[in-house]
Amino acid sequence: MSNNYVLHKNLYIRPTPSGAFYAVSSSKLDPTRKLIFSLLRYEENPALTLPGLLRWSGSETEEEALELLHRAQQLGWMAAGKIPEKQPAGTVEKVLPKLLPHLSDTGKALLADDHGFYLASHGYPHETAEELSALSADLASLYGRHEGFSKITWANRFRRGG
Repeated sequence: MSNNYVLHKNLYIRPTPSGAFYAVSSSKLDPTRKLIFSLLRYEENPALTLPGLLRWSGSETEEEALELLHRAQQLGWMAAGKIPEKQPAGTVEKVLPKLLPHLSDTGKALLADDHGFYLASHGYPHETAEELSALSADLASLYGRHEGFSKITWANRFRRGG
C-alpha cells in the first residue's frame, strides 16, 4: 500500500520540544526515538533528504521512513524550516534560562530531576516550582510502577476479546 508521500526540498529537519520530551520519556528505543536522537546529535539542523531520513530512522524502505516522518509530524514531534538552526553555544547554566520560555505556549516551563528537585524554571514562583517538581517526581514514579501492568491488562483483555 503506497501513501505517495512527497519529501519537500530545501528544508532542514529538527525535533520539536515535545518530540525531544517523547524521546527521553522512555528507555525503549523505537524508530521514532531513534530518528529524534539521531537529529539531536547535530550542531545544526541537517537538510531533509531521503538518504538522511533512511539513515537517521534505521528504516529499511523509503515508504517506511516517509511514514515514520509523517506520523512524527502529525504528533508534533518533528518540524522543518527553510533555514538551518544552530544549537546555542555555551554551558547549560547559561543557555537554559533563554530556552525555557520557548518550551511552552504560555511561557511557563519547569525542569526537574527524577527526585523532585527543580533545576530551572521560568514563569513560576519559587514555591510553586518546588511543589510542581515534587509532584512530577511522584507522578513519574507512579507511571513507572504501573507501565508494565497496563500493558499486561490490555494484552489480557485483547486475548479474551473484551
